[in-house]
Amino acid sequence: MSRTAVIAGVGPGLGASLAHRFDAEGCSVGLFARSSAYIDLLAEELDDAVAAAVDVGDSEAVARGFETVREALGPVDVLVFNASAAA
Repeated sequence: MSRTAVIAGVGPGLGASLAHRFDAEGCSVGLFARSSAYIDLLAEELDDAVAAAVDVGDSEAVARGFETVREALGPVDVLVFNASAAA
């Protein structure tokens, strides 16, 4: 059975690297970012991934994001909180 990992704060650096690593290990991957432009493309590169536009500062958006992931991929086993504020 595949595990599901959610990465909150996915961009082209560490977040994308983590997504590729979880994918290589056979995990399904949920991708959260404020903008869906990048994560939609990244999800297409991965074997089993879903992208959700989520601002982690908005609790309702976070709840909707997890609902999207659970509906598509099942229960979440791992959460990586990689979100940060640009300085």
